Amino acid sequence: MSATDVAVPRVLAPPPTFVTRLRQAAPAAVPTDDLVVRLVTLDLVLLVLLEKFALPLGGDAQVSSVIPAHYAILGVLLLARRAVIDPIRLILYVVFMVLALIANLAPDRPFSVPSLLLAAVTYAGVIPVLPLERASYRRILLNFQRVALAVCFLVFVQHACQLAGLGMPTLEHIQPEATVYHEYVYVQPLYWSSPYFKPNAIFMLEASHTSQMLAMALVLEIALFRRLRYLLALGCGLVATFAGTGLLLVVLASPFLLPRLRPAMIAAGILVMAVVLAVAAASGWFEIVGKRMDEYERQGSSANARFIQPVQIVLETLEQHDPQTILFGVGAGNMEKRTGVLWLAFSKVFVEYGLFAFVAWLAFFTYVMFRAPGLFIAAWIGAVQYHLLNGAFLVPVHVYLCFVLAAGYRLAPECAAAPAPPGGARQIPLAKARG
Repeated sequence: MSATDVAVPRVLAPPPTFVTRLRQAAPAAVPTDDLVVRLVTLDLVLLVLLEKFALPLGGDAQVSSVIPAHYAILGVLLLARRAVIDPIRLILYVVFMVLALIANLAPDRPFSVPSLLLAAVTYAGVIPVLPLERASYRRILLNFQRVALAVCFLVFVQHACQLAGLGMPTLEHIQPEATVYHEYVYVQPLYWSSPYFKPNAIFMLEASHTSQMLAMALVLEIALFRRLRYLLALGCGLVATFAGTGLLLVVLASPFLLPRLRPAMIAAGILVMAVVLAVAAASGWFEIVGKRMDEYERQGSSANARFIQPVQIVLETLEQHDPQTILFGVGAGNMEKRTGVLWLAFSKVFVEYGLFAFVAWLAFFTYVMFRAPGLFIAAWIGAVQYHLLNGAFLVPVHVYLCFVLAAGYRLAPECAAAPAPPGGARQIPLAKARG
């Protein structure tokens, strides 16, 4: 045997550590668009902070401060080439607005030009879309949760101040009257003659809007993130608003959540529910809610005005058998004023603009919401709060909340995600990740 046939001993490397194996198995990081994430988060923060503020236009006319803030952010995104105009959205919007214009000009009757212009400006703000990676969309939703947690904190602060005898902190005492956004009851007692008030998180329109935002965050937490501390905080905050619309939103989202729950999540949910029920019992929530159980049947009550009256006015319009009124409506801004009644979007569009414009509006906004949502449950809760829980047609905050939650994006297809690294590890798409 020659010297060249002698095997050279091989130096063995140290065995891989747990951290090394974890790095090898982990999927490659997906880049995120920091500019888009920050600007959309800013849009969300301004939606919360500016809800009560309006720009006076003379007389009773005003426009929500949310509109210029949203358009300013869209302008930056368009200039930075992060946003593009969706051609199908544009076509559907033009069809809707043309039919709305015809509905107001064809019949020989007056209509409100400012009301029609407000509709045009408000809904033009959802025509652009943001082409985005799913990792960036996930970060936007994470920031939504953080904003909701801040809202939850303000709810507890308002309760603490009331219990300490300091009164509930609100903006009404310092906000100039000319800038107050009309048609909302910012401060509401827990029940008739109660010395305590429902929290509105200082900046939000009403306790019901606060309740809905916490409910949306709770649904997203269950569907996507599943952090116990967030579930506890948001669940207790939702109960602490003493408003029913948020709870209704959770109920309407539950059919999409229950099939996806795992045993560990169910166990955590039972724990969270026990804590929330204990908080509810300690706060007198059940007694207060019990005093409002007949609201759906009582004329003039909150629930009757929110859910029964909008359907009734549409039925009354149809029962008149007046073709002009049914097809072209009564005119923008001419809907009957009823004290305390919340005209849901479908009722206002049908009664004021007629059947043709109603169908065009429904097609436009349904396409905007559900054409390609990154997370279906986010689109669903946005649509529920817009269509069912608020008089949302001419209230920009409800429209743009849908944009921030789900409607404002064109996400990269799942197959275009970062390639799976060797070893079989793969990334879970956002739409399927934990809900």
